[in-house]
Amino acid sequence: MDLLNKTNKVMAHAIGRRGFLFAAGATLLYGAGAHAAPATSGLATASGAKYAVKTLNNVSLTDPSRGRTFLLRAYYPEAPGNYPTIIFSHGFGADMSAFDQTSRDWAARGYVIVHPTHADSFRYLDPAAPPGGKEALLQLVLGRKGPLRRLRSGQNGDARLAALLENPFYLSSRLADIAFVVSLLDAGSGIDNNLHARVRRGGYGMAGHSLGAYTSAVIAGARLATPERNPSPSLMAKFSAVMAISSQGSGSMDLTPDSFGAITRPFFAITGTQDWGLNGDTPEWRLEPYYKCAPGNKFAAVVQDFNHLSFDSDGEGSAALRSMQLEFWDAWLGRKWQAGNQLLATAKSSTPADTVWLRTR
Repeated sequence: MDLLNKTNKVMAHAIGRRGFLFAAGATLLYGAGAHAAPATSGLATASGAKYAVKTLNNVSLTDPSRGRTFLLRAYYPEAPGNYPTIIFSHGFGADMSAFDQTSRDWAARGYVIVHPTHADSFRYLDPAAPPGGKEALLQLVLGRKGPLRRLRSGQNGDARLAALLENPFYLSSRLADIAFVVSLLDAGSGIDNNLHARVRRGGYGMAGHSLGAYTSAVIAGARLATPERNPSPSLMAKFSAVMAISSQGSGSMDLTPDSFGAITRPFFAITGTQDWGLNGDTPEWRLEPYYKCAPGNKFAAVVQDFNHLSFDSDGEGSAALRSMQLEFWDAWLGRKWQAGNQLLATAKSSTPADTVWLRTR
């Protein structure tokens, strides 16, 4: 079986709503065309949900400054209004469909969530992306001990993929995608009129998973050892609060122990007790941005038994985590300060024995 056919067979199995490796999320869907008709879902399941949710899918955008065309998905409340807006950056190899359930829950609580598809997407790979990404990801999934078992067990990961992720192309391309999407949101045109009518401009939220969490942490203020790789201050200033789900600590991807002290805006780092890194890095390593950032409105959650692929799943841990995520957004995007007080109170009483151990500093 040639590599392409093997890739398609394995990924069809490995990609699901939870995704694979850096690609946890909803089922990756083929799609084309400029604007698919928005789909309406029923109320989502998050605590306090009150809005029916519309999904805008397969929106094709072209950034003329780079000649890059990519797809975008968005979730927003069906009811007219002005809603806080979050940009979500998917993991390596995923696309706009990642974290579908989470995004629907957030939208049902009164948020607009916008998902760009980045150049490293397995399904929608950009021709400009460095070669070898699909093959390296496939080798990890096909590991000698069975699909994803190494990742789930914390054994040493795939050095080839880890080395590939050091390429600065991935971050620079992602930052350019996000900057372009922000420019359209600020302008109130270029995506979809119904979406633009619901976007609260300025003070956006930034969230992401894995490589998207790295992207989010850099936008939050994490400084890279190579100065020219850092985002522009004007892009960073667009975001009021940041959530990094399964992020990275120092020692990789141009991050040093001194990188995180400049994170000053509200920041929420999330990991799981089984959330090992590619090189066997521990879940605690994923919380280094939390431990070393400037104190004040900083949170860290550790979910019992969650691995790298669990964060958009169902169950007790997911429900508890989603409630905390929404309180974070409510406080620092929705301007509902009581939610922030509740989150602080939960963190102060939380212990490592809880389904979700929440801390604050």
